[in-house]
Amino acid sequence: NLIGQLDEHVVIIEEAAEVLEAHTLVSVTKKTTQVILIGDHEQLRPATAVYELARHHHLNVSLFERLINNGFPHTTLTTQRRMRPEFSRLLLPIYPAIQNHPCTENREHIKGVSSDLFVLDHVVPEDKVCDGDHGSKANTHEATFVAALVRYLLLQGYTPEQVTVLTLYTGQQYRLKDCLKQANVCGDSALIRVRTVDRYQGEESDIIILSMVRSNAEGRIGHCGVHNRICVALSRARLGFYIIGNASALRGGNPLWGKILDLVPVEQVGKRLLLRCQKHPKTCTAVSSADDFKKVPEGGCLLPCAERLTCGHTCPRSCHPDSHDIFKCNKPCERLHDGCNHPCVTEKETAERKRCQEPCGPCQFGLDLRMPTCGHPVRVACCKAATLDQMECQAVCRKSLPCGHLCKRRCFLPCDPSSCSEPVQRSLPCGHVVMMRCSDSPARHQCEVKCGGTLGCGHSCQGTCGACAAGMAHIACKERCGRTLICSHPCKEPCTRMCPPCRKPCQNRCVHSRCTKLCGEPCVPCQERCGWRCPHKACGRLCSEPCDRTACNEPCAKKLKCGHPCPGLCSEPCPVKRCRECSPNQEAFQTLFGDEDEPGARFVQLPDCGHAIEVNALDTWMEGASESESSSSDESSAIKLRECPRCKTPIRTLLRYGSKIKETLRDIEIVKKRIEENRRTAEETMAELQRRGQREFCL
Repeated sequence: NLIGQLDEHVVIIEEAAEVLEAHTLVSVTKKTTQVILIGDHEQLRPATAVYELARHHHLNVSLFERLINNGFPHTTLTTQRRMRPEFSRLLLPIYPAIQNHPCTENREHIKGVSSDLFVLDHVVPEDKVCDGDHGSKANTHEATFVAALVRYLLLQGYTPEQVTVLTLYTGQQYRLKDCLKQANVCGDSALIRVRTVDRYQGEESDIIILSMVRSNAEGRIGHCGVHNRICVALSRARLGFYIIGNASALRGGNPLWGKILDLVPVEQVGKRLLLRCQKHPKTCTAVSSADDFKKVPEGGCLLPCAERLTCGHTCPRSCHPDSHDIFKCNKPCERLHDGCNHPCVTEKETAERKRCQEPCGPCQFGLDLRMPTCGHPVRVACCKAATLDQMECQAVCRKSLPCGHLCKRRCFLPCDPSSCSEPVQRSLPCGHVVMMRCSDSPARHQCEVKCGGTLGCGHSCQGTCGACAAGMAHIACKERCGRTLICSHPCKEPCTRMCPPCRKPCQNRCVHSRCTKLCGEPCVPCQERCGWRCPHKACGRLCSEPCDRTACNEPCAKKLKCGHPCPGLCSEPCPVKRCRECSPNQEAFQTLFGDEDEPGARFVQLPDCGHAIEVNALDTWMEGASESESSSSDESSAIKLRECPRCKTPIRTLLRYGSKIKETLRDIEIVKKRIEENRRTAEETMAELQRRGQREFCL
């Protein structure tokens, strides 16, 4: 409906040979009286999304081509204005009536190459690459040669916009871009146009380099044998046209290529392309691979340039076609400054000459003079010699100060006795003798000798004598606390802090269960019945309460594995693997309290550490602990579990002393609760202070 509303009577379709027949018919309405189709059916056909429709049903044949093939009257343009006559001659098998306009005659020849048209024949096999889901083709030999040829042409003075590289395969297009990037062509390979033939119809370029890619033993040439693509590939160049491919494979793949190659002069087909130096026309270099271009590194030849630069030096480069206007000479500057005739140097301290490319600027040649005011020798640049009386002398003063030392300030600065930095030995008010600056006062000097005094915590002071005011006000202790907490674990906080609740897992346990809280948190009392029972006595209280029975001193009636009687007591853990008769030298039977070797001595094994102790000595040890706790005025030592006399492990679970252990644990729980209450009170107080501070800040 939109096209129908245009009311067009004449429809002109450009590039009609590339338009699908359906698209052409849609543009023709009922009111159309004339349709003009302009195109070239010898070049590329319309592109179809489904290849099978083009191959089996000819969907890629345009209405323009169908009409011509069916003998419909048409007019053919025969005069071309794009390419050289020798290029258009190659199209005679396709356009027999083609003619050349006079503007195509006498065009400039390609610089640096002996021929404007050349077919470089080679037999290097192609390689296969992947292009999406479809196999594509590439030829590394051709890609590297093309990259080197493009670089050479740019060195001749051509711009990247004048050179275009064409190929018939997408895989080769990617390979060409990679090779151009690796060759660092023109500093920016993206400026060089690399296109496939299918994407270049309707365009042209001064120089076209065509990479044919295909070269294999089977003689297959694929896309290179398509009539329309051949026509497009051969008709894009204006001034220079270079084809790189396997000529034998092209001839065998399509007879059309045989007709085209027969039209190329014999001297313009070969295994080597002849490069001609612009400055030395008689010097030619034959190239057949990318490595051959190393013979022309600067784009000319290997002969020296030998031209005189504007500075007077001879150009050090090998022969090159580009101008010397942008060349920067790196030879030493031979010019002399006007007036003083001094050489051009970099700075006054050296005689190294500047590079010729650098501007001479003011004379920097060094002169040895004396300062007019003080007579000190000084080296100045020639350009600053006239202003010597205005300069500040940078030499060291060396005058004597009132203290007897020499002044070390710069000559232009006044001598200052208070700035003498000479080291001297002096006695400080604290009595220590130290090295200090001459200008420093002993009264204001802070002594750096280590204090070494003993702090109230018992640790040695790590501060200095000056920081601790000669021992009158020590700095805070930096050692670890190390005090034993109420739970018997050592405190690991700094010595100056209050000991926090222990964060280790609680070790309190009984025969029924164990506490799963942290050591510094109050334990939940066990509510099971006490498990201290024997044939002679039994406790009737809860596990967490002090026992209402006394210890049983009857001998243990059990036998050891060796058959001897157990040396333990009734209701107590048997000393495992400890037999006085079988192993009298064991640690348990060695003298500790003095009663271990008495006849009939009985032993109790401590479950917490596994050591076996003689029962009378252990009873005395535990009773002595109770008396010392009751008589001690130190709370930290009074509330404490008794420890194994051998390894100092706290005794927590031995039922024989259950009443004493439970009483101590009860007192420990009271202390834990007080610590927790104090911590909460401190946190609440701190939070309240913060809230007050925020309110006052807002007000």
